[in-house]
Amino acid sequence: MTTKQYTTIAAACAVLSASCGTSYQNPAKDPAKTAVLQSESTRSGLYTWANYVVEVVDEKPINYLTSWSTASKEIVVPAGKHSLVLAGTFNRGFGTGGPYTGRGDLSMTFRPGLEYKANGKVEGSKVAMWIEDSATSKPVSETIRVPYQILPQSTYTPIFIPVAN
Repeated sequence: MTTKQYTTIAAACAVLSASCGTSYQNPAKDPAKTAVLQSESTRSGLYTWANYVVEVVDEKPINYLTSWSTASKEIVVPAGKHSLVLAGTFNRGFGTGGPYTGRGDLSMTFRPGLEYKANGKVEGSKVAMWIEDSATSKPVSETIRVPYQILPQSTYTPIFIPVAN
């Protein structure tokens, strides 16, 4: 490759990464000072599933790109009060018009050394979501109820970067 080609590729990468912003960074895990938070994923059939995901902690988005699934991602948070954005995404079977999603804000105080998970359920036209203690499966936060809407269909738009030889 020529210098011009490297420069073009580097410039394209810089432009694309500049729009990403800063994602949430886990602090060092210390049971005396931190808690662990995870998302929840359930599936009861090929087209019937639900995910309750922590999308944002303290106004910083969670990066799930390095995880096999949202449920396997450990989010380490310092003990204390934090603001979260939770998303409930679900599908109720083949041909049901979904998948659907709802998002809402929640604040809660995390205790050091504990493990938590996001969870929820669909209640009529709303998604109810909360944080629960992983050991007891009992809710430890308020329950938020948010309306859901159908997710837009994905569209693929190829991006071509012309590179001269």
